[in-house]
Amino acid sequence: MSYKNDATKALEIKTDQLSIINQFSSSLLQLDTLDELFEYVTTHVVNRLGFVDCVIYLADNNAYTLNQVASMGIAHARDKYQAERKVIRFSEGITGAVATTGKAVIIDDVTKDHRYIADERPAQSELCVPLIYKEQVLGVIDCEHPIKAYFTNAHLEILTTVAHLLSAKINQVNTVNNLQKTVEQLNNAQKLENSLLQIANLTYKANDLDTFFEALHSIINNLLRADNFFIALYDKKVDILDLVYIVEEGINTKT
Repeated sequence: MSYKNDATKALEIKTDQLSIINQFSSSLLQLDTLDELFEYVTTHVVNRLGFVDCVIYLADNNAYTLNQVASMGIAHARDKYQAERKVIRFSEGITGAVATTGKAVIIDDVTKDHRYIADERPAQSELCVPLIYKEQVLGVIDCEHPIKAYFTNAHLEILTTVAHLLSAKINQVNTVNNLQKTVEQLNNAQKLENSLLQIANLTYKANDLDTFFEALHSIINNLLRADNFFIALYDKKVDILDLVYIVEEGINTKT
């Protein structure tokens, strides 16, 4: 009877875990920013797993550091929990070791692990999995619990699956963001090129300096807002700048 109950309980746990993964997979389609993504993982995914403490770190592979981007915990008299260490070097702690090796770990008793960095609420056990996409470590998910040997291989399995899905989505969001930045840079470059061509044509078409200055201001104003704008000509003989065109608060002022 006990064996049957254990088997039934194990099946229920597995079914619940599959439900969490399926819901997370479906929700990924609607999460467009990293902030939304991390918030969902900590509040909806990890919380449903029954974990009481979770922090997500993103890796800065140039500085060799992990930077906290989201956290969840059962805090006293407050809703939001923040880990004490916001930045952790790759050479520090269990999280740093996971980021360095790219391998997940379960620590049954952190008091016996010299790498453990005590938080404002010291834990007894820890589960840490890397966020990896195409062999590149993007960060880590770090979970702690006040009970020794709390985390199981089943916890490791499902959190690893979550990490795989999260890593792929992080890469997708970063790719889209980089693409948008590239498009914006190309658009700005095109605007600059067009403005330079307009200025070049203006040097031939303008009949007087006043017309040239006004047209030049208009061209530059299309690139960036120039409510305050002036043009000065340098007089070598007397070594001074002569202000020949002034716009203050959008109003043209003759000097």
